[in-house]
Amino acid sequence: MSPARVTVLLVLSLCLATAPSSARAHSPGMVFQAFGTATIDGQLDPGEWDSAARVDFLANVPLVDGGGTTPATLFVMNDSANLYLGVKVLRTQLNTGDVGFGLDQVVFEFDNDHNEGTEEGDDILLLSPGINILGVSAFFDEVRTTRSPCPPGVGLCGFLDVQLDVPGTNDGAGAATNNGTFTFFEISHPLDSADDQNDFNLGVGSTVGFRLVVNLSAITSCTSDCQSTTTIPASGVRGDIVIASADSTPPLISLNLSASPNAAGWNNTNVTVSWGVADSDSGIVSTSGCDATALTDETGGTTLTCSAQNGAGLSSSNSVTVKIDKTAPSIGFSGNGGAYSVDQTILITCLASDGLSGIATTSCPAVASGPATNYVGTTNATSTTLTAAATDNAGNTASASTTFIVTVTADGICRLVASLEKADAICARAMSIATAPNAAAKVGGLNAFDHFLAAQSGNSIAADLATLLSRLTHLL
Repeated sequence: MSPARVTVLLVLSLCLATAPSSARAHSPGMVFQAFGTATIDGQLDPGEWDSAARVDFLANVPLVDGGGTTPATLFVMNDSANLYLGVKVLRTQLNTGDVGFGLDQVVFEFDNDHNEGTEEGDDILLLSPGINILGVSAFFDEVRTTRSPCPPGVGLCGFLDVQLDVPGTNDGAGAATNNGTFTFFEISHPLDSADDQNDFNLGVGSTVGFRLVVNLSAITSCTSDCQSTTTIPASGVRGDIVIASADSTPPLISLNLSASPNAAGWNNTNVTVSWGVADSDSGIVSTSGCDATALTDETGGTTLTCSAQNGAGLSSSNSVTVKIDKTAPSIGFSGNGGAYSVDQTILITCLASDGLSGIATTSCPAVASGPATNYVGTTNATSTTLTAAATDNAGNTASASTTFIVTVTADGICRLVASLEKADAICARAMSIATAPNAAAKVGGLNAFDHFLAAQSGNSIAADLATLLSRLTHLL
């Protein structure tokens, strides 16, 4: 390299080394991640950067060009091999002393190990198209270093990878054009150049910090032109680049249940939950909670979640809530006295309950209610059975029954008619029938009582009661 060329590179490197806020390459909060490919020709072709992550900012204009600011945009994306960086700057007013747009430059400083510090070995990319005037490439692949030829006392400098005492390689490309309205800078740099001494090495999902410096019309040195340095946002060109993948689809997670829930969402058996995790594009990198799980205890709702991340850094999750009730409903009867006489009143009620999934259907209330005489059959000591069934929301079923007996006695008939005008006569006849010494006497007593009831029916004894008393006494 000729002395003139080395001098120019040293000027650029020193300007970079003394640029403001160089102690930190990035800060959290601004993250760029996008997949795409650009052609490095300095042309902002339609659609070329549509998939890129981007941010608008204001670039400072040198005083020789009127000062103030001008709109600019940063574009970031990568494909499987390269990182692509684009910077668009509105650039219509150029001082007559400027050599076109060629002395403008963009500089990207990287924090290779992502520790928010500028240090030995960090990567630097610089594009300044006007350098071609001196016969030197407009694109420079540099590295932060304290080694020679860094001037004594300067600290960390930026020098070409190929200049250092452990020579590296010049990796990447850059181009810029000005169409009379704006200047567009395009840079590419390998994600892994194999020049591990001087360049970063990034894969899908890797994060690298960066700082962008835009210098407009940096004619000779940094003495005045560094005052035109612009950062994103106004406080600093800092952010993180996360290497994207062509895979834009998160992992597919399928759910498998050994037993499917019913329409109400319940199971009444043990359930084993298992997952299927797949990503045909970039593969599965990690999973969490995706092991098969056997649920054997009753539960009102146990939620299991399977999460997975693919090789592109995309994540997805799938969850299921399993409800298990293996216990049948409870059915209870209350109020059953067991044995009743004809003068008593019966009130037996039924209640079905389920403490977990709840009752879905039930034949409760199965109720016996009203005078005991309603439950007298064709024989004495009539037995009545009440039956109820219930199903809970998990599909468990239960049934239960209860039985009571109504017995007809002369004493019971006496108590039944105690309030009637003819109570004594009715009671005496009932007692006589119940204590008849033989069948013939009993038949005679029944016939006499039926004649008595017929005579009183509708008068002193209601007709329906007369019929009932006849039926009861025939059971004595």
